[in-house]
Amino acid sequence: MVEIHAAPESLIEAYADTPLLFARAAYHLGNRHVPVQIVAQAGGGLLRFQADHVLAEMVRGLGCIIGETKVPFEPEAGAYGGQHHHAAAPADPHDPGHGPHRAVPKIHQFKSR
Repeated sequence: MVEIHAAPESLIEAYADTPLLFARAAYHLGNRHVPVQIVAQAGGGLLRFQADHVLAEMVRGLGCIIGETKVPFEPEAGAYGGQHHHAAAPADPHDPGHGPHRAVPKIHQFKSR
């Protein structure tokens, strides 16, 4: 039997206290192709992303409350299933592509029993 646990990572938490602020922050992070974990909360929401001081300042400038945490990171898979491909042929003009490479999320840590 194998038990799988997500490994904790250093993350930024951006809390938005209104639905509009939450949508704006999510839009701006998504526009930069940043992997984001969405945590619904009453009245607004929480966005988690890998520690990046530039992105933290960006969402703070939008009006979010910023904090740091160390928890398992479970980002949204995205509309295209979260698959990452590098094509040998010319890129598909309908493929949204991806932003700069960031550290690969430490999604799983294996422990044997």
